[in-house]
Amino acid sequence: MTTERIGTTRTSPAFAAPRLAPRGAIARAFALTIALAIVLVTALGGTASASIAGLQLVSGSSASSSSNKSATVPCPTGKRVVGAGGELAGGGGEVVLGLVRPNATLTSVTAQGREDENGTASDWSVRAFAICAPPLPGLERVSAQSPSNSANKAVTASCPAGKRLLGTGAEIDGGGGQVAPNDVIPGSTLKAATVQGLEDENGTGANWR
Repeated sequence: MTTERIGTTRTSPAFAAPRLAPRGAIARAFALTIALAIVLVTALGGTASASIAGLQLVSGSSASSSSNKSATVPCPTGKRVVGAGGELAGGGGEVVLGLVRPNATLTSVTAQGREDENGTASDWSVRAFAICAPPLPGLERVSAQSPSNSANKAVTASCPAGKRLLGTGAEIDGGGGQVAPNDVIPGSTLKAATVQGLEDENGTGANWR
C-alpha cells in the first residue's frame, strides 16, 4: 500500500472516476450496475466544497497475472473513504474495470479487473485508490441499481435531502467483460451521480446491470 498526504485544506470535491485503458481505437465503457454516491452533510459550510482536514491518498495493487482479479486498499485507522478510483496496468486492451467500490462502512475501496470475451495471455494488474479523511458529519454511502437486461443503460444515485455528493463509485454485474462505464458524472448541483454502461462493439445477449 502506498500513502500520500493530500493536505489540510481542499477547495473542490474529491471525485475519482475510474481510469481505463483504451481498446484499440474504441474507448470501451465500463458497464455499471450500481452507482455509489458518497454524500456529505451540509454542516461543512453548506456544500461539499468546504475544507476537509487530514485528506490522505492511499493505493494498493493486485499481483500481476493473466486472470480476473481485484485489489482492496483500506483507509488508515480512524479515517473513512471520501473518494475512490481504479486503474488497470497491462492487459493489451482486453481487460475492463468491473467495479470501483467503497465498502458499506467506508473503510476501504475495492477495484476489480475482468478480461473480455477474448481474454489475454499477458499479465496485468489492477490498482485501487482511496481518498481518506477523518470521519465527517453525516457521511454515508448511497446506491442505486439499474434493471437487469442486455441493453445499454444508465442509473442515478441521489443524495438524501440536505446532503451533497463527495465521491462516486460503480459496479458491474454480468456482461462477461463486454460492458463497461462510458460515463461517471456528478450532477452540477452535487446532489446526485449518474453512471452509464455501454456494451462493446460485439455486444452481448446476456443480461447485466
